[in-house]
Formats: sequence, C-alpha cells, structure tokens
Amino acid sequence: LVGGLAQWYSLTTFDSPQSTVDAYTFTRLITKNLPTESLGVLVDISNAPLSVLVWRKLYDTAEALTLARGPYLSVMFNAWVIGLAGAVTVRTAREIFGNGGWRLRRVGTLFALCGMFWLFGGLLLRDGHATLIIAVLLWGLTSWLAAPNPMRLTAAIGVTAACAWAMFFVRWETTALFVVYWLIAWVLWFRQQPSGGVRLLGFSIALIALLFGGAYASQYVGQVSALQSTEAERYAAHGAASSSQGSLGMRLVVNQALPVRLVLGTGTMMLYPIPLWADIESGASEYALIKGYHGVYQALILPLAMVGVLIALGQLWKGERNSVPVAFLAAALLAGVASVAATSLETRHVAQFLPALMILAAYPDTRRPTVRKRVVLMGALWGTVVVTVHVMWALMKGGA
Repeated sequence: LVGGLAQWYSLTTFDSPQSTVDAYTFTRLITKNLPTESLGVLVDISNAPLSVLVWRKLYDTAEALTLARGPYLSVMFNAWVIGLAGAVTVRTAREIFGNGGWRLRRVGTLFALCGMFWLFGGLLLRDGHATLIIAVLLWGLTSWLAAPNPMRLTAAIGVTAACAWAMFFVRWETTALFVVYWLIAWVLWFRQQPSGGVRLLGFSIALIALLFGGAYASQYVGQVSALQSTEAERYAAHGAASSSQGSLGMRLVVNQALPVRLVLGTGTMMLYPIPLWADIESGASEYALIKGYHGVYQALILPLAMVGVLIALGQLWKGERNSVPVAFLAAALLAGVASVAATSLETRHVAQFLPALMILAAYPDTRRPTVRKRVVLMGALWGTVVVTVHVMWALMKGGA
C-alpha cells in the first residue's frame, strides 16, 4: 500500500516512479547489461551486490512469466522482505514472552506502523534486506539466551555465519557489529551460569576468541575512523549547502570529537528530525515525507521502550533469567545506534536495528496500573526533553 502510494505521489509530483538517489542508482544496476550475473562482477560496481543480484533475478523471472519489468517488482519484493522481518521479530518476541497474544500483537502492530519499515518496503532501497538479516541474527542469539543449551548455541553460530555472509554483500560495514553482539551475548550468558566449571570454560573460549580477533578488531577501528572522517566531511558539506530546518542540528554534531559525537549523535537520531515537522512540507519527496512521519512515530513509542529497558535492567540486577534476552536486545540496539553515530549519522541506517526497539516497547505490561504509571511518567519526562530541544532549536535558529 505504501509503495503504491509512494509511486503514485512521485509520478504526479516528479514525473518519476521513485525520486530518491538510491532508487535511481539501483534501477540502473538492475537493468544494466552485464557480461555475467554474479556477486564477483557486482561487488566492483555496487555497494549492495547481493540485493542487486536478487533484484536482477526477480526481473528475469518476471520477464519469463511475461510480466512487465519495472520498479513495482522490486518494491513488491521489498515489501515481502519487510513483512518477513516483521514475522521473524514476532518470533523473537515469542522466545521472551511465550505465546502471550497481547504482547505479540503489540510487537506486530508497532512493526507494522513503523515509518522506516514503510520506507524500506515501499521504495527501492537495500535497507529492508539489512533489516531482515539483523532480525534473523537477533532471533538466533535471543533464542539461545532465552533457553541456553548446546543445540541452540550451535544454531545461533550457524545463523550468525549465514547472516554475516549475507550482510557482507548488503552493507559490509555492519558485519563487524556481529562480533560485538556475540560479545554482549557471551557476557550475559556467562553472568547467569551458576557452575564454576561452565564459567571457566566460557572464560577460556572468550579469551581465545579475543586473542585471535585482536588484529581484526584493530583493523575495524581503523576502518571506522576513516569512514567517520569521510562521512563527517560529506554531512558537513550537506549541512552547509542545505537550507533545511534540520541542518543546523546536524552541523552541531558531525564536526565534534568522537566521544561527544557518540552522545550527541545518539540523542539526535533518537529525536530526528529537529524540528519533528522539518520533513513534512509541500513538494517534499516521498522519501522525506515517510521519514518525517517516522520521526513523530519514534518520538511517541520511545517512552515505552525506555521503560522496557529500565524494567529489564532491574530484573537483571535481581538475577531473573527472563530478563537476559531483553537486556541483550537493549545492548544490541544501543551498540547499533552508537555505530551509526560514529560513522554516517544517517537515521535510515539506524532503522535496521529497530526490530529490537519493537520488542523493548512491548516489554512493559501497561495493563498493570503500576507499570502504566511508570510509562506515563516517562512519557512526561521525554515530552519535556522534546519540548526543550525544540525551544533550544528555535533560539539557535533565530540567533543564526
């Protein structure tokens, strides 16, 4: 539905089925004549060779079925990918909540209303594929942490290997986060082990992995630093050239030192754009309008997720086993957001980690009066922050 509306809007406004730069680029790659259709060829000409290869195969199949080639095929496929990511996310939530329909329906509803997932399913972007990969990875690790046993551990390792391979050909920069996710999961698993022998085994495995992975980690830090420098220059140039209302806030973040950038960047991406109505204007692209809606949506559901994190941390402190998977999802989400804050500062890149946010927002049982009161209080505090930020933006905008 969103894809159809987006294409109709783009055709009537811009005389093109899709108006985003990435959509143009991917359309050319999908329809371009290549000597062979293989990842080896596509790696040299695209930053998402697996996505392009799948789209090309989809077009070839449609043509064999006498269907017209066009962006609608890719968009329908992307919508299916996002739907599958939503199903996997609900499956992950079932590992935590069991078969309780109320919470599972909340996860599904929050996923279905997410603006970024509308964007990924409705436009010709690779981000939906990255979202599905992350959702599958989170399912593999969460299912192991929810009920640790050798079979689930083996399954989690296999899922990670498959996801790492796929992500390398969709958005290679994210692949290194898989190591961080395993480190978080291992620490949480280690913490809940009552047996000294099991703890010793886990510590030994972690030490061996650290020794062998040290060189890789050092190389990745160097790549992050280089990517951060490149992205900072690009976004600074964009902010200087743009007359958009949100550009002022971005300029105050992208040129900061890394520690400051991590804090301010994470906060900015949790409340973006500033102001929230910056992207919702007449004549804006379908891309901007959907992102503008998502900014409002995210601001509304964050209090639920914040309370979910606080409840999980409190339960983890008390040693409750059920809180471990939720604490893992919170840490994984934070690590993902921090990685984007250190590099691109693009809110679209954060969205691939949002399946974790959907589950965190469903964790508080608002049917209970005490929990509902905490959510209302958190909502009031968060609302105060939102209003304060907008007042500061108005003052700084006026001063500029």
